[in-house]
Amino acid sequence: MTWLLIATGVVLLGGVLLGFDSWRRRALGRRYPREGERVKVDGVTLNVLVRGDGHPVVLLHGNYGDATDFSGRLREHVCRDFKAVIIDRPGYGYSERPPEGLSVIGQAALVREAVQRVGVEHPLLVAHSWSGFLALAYALEHGSELAGLVMLNPLCYADDTTRHTDPRGHAIMRASETLPTVLRPLFGDRAYKSSMRARFAPEPVPDTEATDPLLSLRRARHAQRHARAEDFAASVGSAVALAQRYAEITLPLVIVVGDGDRVATPALQGYRLHNQVHSSFLRVIPNAGHMIHITRPSEVMDAIHVAWEMAHKSESDHRRPSPPKVDAEFIAGN
Repeated sequence: MTWLLIATGVVLLGGVLLGFDSWRRRALGRRYPREGERVKVDGVTLNVLVRGDGHPVVLLHGNYGDATDFSGRLREHVCRDFKAVIIDRPGYGYSERPPEGLSVIGQAALVREAVQRVGVEHPLLVAHSWSGFLALAYALEHGSELAGLVMLNPLCYADDTTRHTDPRGHAIMRASETLPTVLRPLFGDRAYKSSMRARFAPEPVPDTEATDPLLSLRRARHAQRHARAEDFAASVGSAVALAQRYAEITLPLVIVVGDGDRVATPALQGYRLHNQVHSSFLRVIPNAGHMIHITRPSEVMDAIHVAWEMAHKSESDHRRPSPPKVDAEFIAGN
């Protein structure tokens, strides 16, 4: 009888936890409704938000977020000065993902077509984290269609050095994702938020309109974990071939890194890209972590403006583009 009571209690507790989790996911969906328009690309529907006027800037999120990553001050500033195009990448947020999966180049092709479908030409790509792979593939395949690149704590190399990136955060996420479904409402949130603290470190997680959906909503989107795993596998499979071509990039390229980033370690990612693309500019933000698009929007906006200045300078001198005047925080490529 005792074991029967215990088993009954466990079943009831599990039912309560699952019911609470389902209720909260629905409540979060109402709190953060879909923004943007549905764009059909090669049979896949992508969610694309277009706001503002002026030169187009395409914002590409990393693997642990979606378009709402740019719902804070950075989005306000970009929409004020430029035409912002914010895309839920395939399998993230409100975008579909092909059932057969995607290569890095294949995902870049989908993003390119979505940009064209909303009538945007010659945009500047602003890519955070894993989207560094996507933006570089885009530039290598269709560089003539872009104004330039701004890379925010980019991941662009996936070799032995990736074993050193954010080991604590990855361990926490892997452990939380192996929990039985019934236990995730009880322990998944704590594990996820611990991982997010590691991603913002050495900075604290700020209380902003961008961090609320980041901390609350991601764990509820179970399909996104599958997309993230596929994207990491795709980047490992194609990174060596892509990296061998990075030196071919002649577009204006601004790389912005936080010197305390534990995810895309600057010495293994951003600095390395800067050394390989000799026309690039590197900006290092002291005491900043991985999520600089949320914690340091002003510095990111400065980089976007500098990239556009570089693009305009290149357009005005086709014979031999000269680097623009930049402030002392920008370091010219070697």
